[in-house]
Amino acid sequence: GEWSVQTGVIVQEVMKAACSLTLLLTTEGGVGNAFDDPMEVIKSGVPAFLYVVQNNMQYVAAAHLDAPSCAVLAQLKVLTTAIFSITLLGKSLSRSQWVALVVLAIGVSFVTVSQMESKSHKSQSDVSVLPGVLAMLIAATTSGLAATYFEKILKGS
Repeated sequence: GEWSVQTGVIVQEVMKAACSLTLLLTTEGGVGNAFDDPMEVIKSGVPAFLYVVQNNMQYVAAAHLDAPSCAVLAQLKVLTTAIFSITLLGKSLSRSQWVALVVLAIGVSFVTVSQMESKSHKSQSDVSVLPGVLAMLIAATTSGLAATYFEKILKGS
């Protein structure tokens, strides 16, 4: 049979829920305490939702890109996390950190362009690269936002 992206993500989320439930039962004796403060549940639900989107997008990207391209594009998480850290947390970066981020972005651009050029020489029936690149951009953005937002709520608590 054919692999379903949504099934993969759902199975992954069910396994995470089972592990979380097991930890709550063994450490807290129940799940009641986890939902005492509804605002905390909502605040922690935001990064959880963003990570679900990220996981879905990575599966979509894997269907459209080769493994090396996915791996290189995944490095954009570093760039998006840095940008969100600056905007949401007020952090600042040194000159060498900015240079490193620019080099990372240039490297990702080269790989993306080369991947698109190699696919353009193949027949029209081949899978398009653009959906995979867009999916990885969304995955990197949601990952950076989720990580930074989670750091912000931890520091705010």
